[in-house]
Amino acid sequence: MFIIFEKMGKIIIQLIIIFLIIIISVQIILQDKQANLRLKHIEKAAINLFLNQERAVRVTDEINYMTVESKENRSLSDVWLLINNKRIDNFSDGKITFTFQEGDIIIIDSTSYKNELSFKITAIHPSIVSINKGDIIKTRGNKSVITIIEFDKKI
Repeated sequence: MFIIFEKMGKIIIQLIIIFLIIIISVQIILQDKQANLRLKHIEKAAINLFLNQERAVRVTDEINYMTVESKENRSLSDVWLLINNKRIDNFSDGKITFTFQEGDIIIIDSTSYKNELSFKITAIHPSIVSINKGDIIKTRGNKSVITIIEFDKKI
């Protein structure tokens, strides 16, 4: 009977030692700025994986959709598209296609970047009157309201 407890105790102690080695190793790695940046990108990629699963949409004429595209030639994973102050997706792929409802407030959050960034509306449902395809949105390290969604009541 005691042999089982001794073996379980040894296994638990070995697991604790392995866990401590991993924690200490990660702390040492985090001292390097480049490694720290890479870990942040991995973390953001994991978060985006779950966010993208939630917002996957099939765009048709029956769905109210908009596509906003970054005019920058780089990944903007720290720039977020917000609907009613809730994060929807980031611009790591350069563009976002999303759905919305009337009265939603569409915002670009570029507080992580201090330089000017430009975004263009490349596709939009034809019933939207509050913003047009081809409109340019410029941000400079702030939250910029793109529009408050309004529909054309005739369509």
